[in-house]
Amino acid sequence: MKNDFLSKCNFYGFSGSNILIDLNKLYPNTIQNYTIDDSFDFNTIDSSKINILVFTWSRWFMDYYDEPNEKSIYEKQGFIYTKKFFELVKKLSNKKFLFVIDNVMESSTFITPELVYFLGKFKQIGITNDRLFLVYNNGIDLEGKLVDVNGYKLNTLHFPHFFISTLFELEIKNMVNVEKTKDFLILNRRLGYHKFQLLNAIKNNGLLENSLFTVLSINPDLRDLIISNKMVENDCKELGINNDDFIPITLPNDVGVFGDVIKGDKYLYNLNVEWFHKTKVNMVSETFFDIKSELGDIMFNDIIHITEKTWKPIHIGVPFVIGATNNHVETIRNFGFKTFEGIINEDYDTETNPNKKINKIVNSSIELLKKYNTKEVLDIVEYNFNLFKDIEHKKQIVEKFFLKPFEKLVMKKFSLI
Repeated sequence: MKNDFLSKCNFYGFSGSNILIDLNKLYPNTIQNYTIDDSFDFNTIDSSKINILVFTWSRWFMDYYDEPNEKSIYEKQGFIYTKKFFELVKKLSNKKFLFVIDNVMESSTFITPELVYFLGKFKQIGITNDRLFLVYNNGIDLEGKLVDVNGYKLNTLHFPHFFISTLFELEIKNMVNVEKTKDFLILNRRLGYHKFQLLNAIKNNGLLENSLFTVLSINPDLRDLIISNKMVENDCKELGINNDDFIPITLPNDVGVFGDVIKGDKYLYNLNVEWFHKTKVNMVSETFFDIKSELGDIMFNDIIHITEKTWKPIHIGVPFVIGATNNHVETIRNFGFKTFEGIINEDYDTETNPNKKINKIVNSSIELLKKYNTKEVLDIVEYNFNLFKDIEHKKQIVEKFFLKPFEKLVMKKFSLI
């Protein structure tokens, strides 16, 4: 079934927008998508449509601010900071385009120099805030929000990229009657401080020996602590993590631990699914945990970043407990999924003290470990497993939390209500 709002829109871009890739998967033969390059004919733009430029956010300053036009490459990281990009934006602005920042791989609400510079350029061009939208994977903004970024009023919208991509990118095996020989599975691609705390708490409770865990790299925040804090250094060594001579901790039949695996997003789904089936509970260490209390003065919003880490156990079909920012588990329920409230204590999802939160997560994991194969747990696992594969449900979520809020803002702008 086609979506009426999408049928009214023409989308333009440079390459690889995750929003458009995901929408094309859910609504095949519906998205009108055009690539802009040096050969693009601006006379082909249909003014009767709602025309939208979608471009991927670049997280880092590059060395070529305002570089000569002939050196600009449309697909290059950092293109959106170049003269060529802003000249293009001005040209499209005169044709009443809307502009969508595709940052759906992240939930970042950091007020960075890049973002301030970028919004300043849009303001100079004369693009009003009702024509620019930041679309990101932040569950705080399930129905959109108008936020203030250094005086620029910016529309934010939620797009559940990982909710869609995990289904299409992660191949799962139909494994039945697999003997679960291990207690917990704890996967860490990049080990930061909060992930270390969770792993260390499992160790201190004597639960790590019969569990599987990975550490493919160490984040700078933890590296600094290892150097400055002897206790953290000793705890890391007990976990097998040596900051001076780091050797990645992997599992049997791992996909690899080279730099491209650690940093490359295309490897997010390249893993051995058997690990999930051979362990009783998946302890999810999400990207963010307590970041607001440390960096709240440079953020324009709170963060709920539901990534593939959360969706993997649901898609594969195993019980889970999640270490993440507050209300993460509640947001999963807002997506229509069931969690294990009533079976275990899930008040860790609202605990504001980071140390207490870690302890509650561990205690809830131990509770779930005792009940992992009971009917009440398995019924929830099966329900989630089936719902996650339901394409119509995915469309409902995308329409509720992205398309309808977006349509409401767009139609108001174009007086088409």
